[in-house]
Amino acid sequence: TTFDYEIQKKVDKAIKKRTKPLDQKIEIAVAIMNLKGEVKSLVGGKNWNISKFNRATQSKRQIGSVFKTFVYLTAIDMGYGINDKVMDSPILDRKWAPKNYANKYEGEITLKRAYAISSNVAAVRITENIGREPVIKYTKRLGIISKISDTPSMALGVSSMSLLELVGSFGAICGKGKAVIPFGIREIKLRNGNSIWERISTERKNIINSATLKKIQELMREVVLQGTAKKLRGLPFNVMGKTGTSQKNRDAWFIGCSKNKVIGVWVGRDDDKSMKNIFGSNLPLLIFKDIITEIK
Repeated sequence: TTFDYEIQKKVDKAIKKRTKPLDQKIEIAVAIMNLKGEVKSLVGGKNWNISKFNRATQSKRQIGSVFKTFVYLTAIDMGYGINDKVMDSPILDRKWAPKNYANKYEGEITLKRAYAISSNVAAVRITENIGREPVIKYTKRLGIISKISDTPSMALGVSSMSLLELVGSFGAICGKGKAVIPFGIREIKLRNGNSIWERISTERKNIINSATLKKIQELMREVVLQGTAKKLRGLPFNVMGKTGTSQKNRDAWFIGCSKNKVIGVWVGRDDDKSMKNIFGSNLPLLIFKDIITEIK
């Protein structure tokens, strides 16, 4: 297999450290993949002996603001510049009125700033300007197979996906723009050593052009430097990523890229109830930090 036992041990250690003081009903899933698609570590829950359900592969949850990455990627590909301006102010001219977290608004800001602070209203405005269909098409191109809700709230990540599916879609974004499909098995051999199946690595197509790729990576870096992932700013190596929190704090995510790996962390409850004071910008971020500082 592609799995790395040393990385898996470090992931287990980080989860135990961070979840000891928490409500026992809070669950955690982690998926780590290199930029070729090789899955290095997979944790589907806190305790396999208590629950065999794999929350990294079997569970589909709302991804919250992580979805904004697909929105901005599509907009940039359609000609938007990262320093173009967008209004970060309440949307009042429709029946549905999305709000920013804590009702904070900054007025006219750049796309770079809007992505970094994870502005809800800016993401909705951009999506409605460019159209939802191109965003859905781009998301599918990146390898997302789950159904995406074609509604104005799509930009806020109301669609549900698995953690491994989401991590796989970030392979192209964090890497060289080539399609990445996560896999865990390299070869199958019989006990006598005869190989009955071996994975053939093929050169995949570019699905993100180089200019677009450079800009989306700059936005993801800004999330760490000046945005919702500032807790990672002091690390002595390059990190980029996106935080996400779904409606009523039911799901908290961080998808981070560093050291040629994509690391996805999900925190939530199996009963889909709200969590208190857990957001993408705290617990998932800290678990990511513990893991990335320990692995090569």
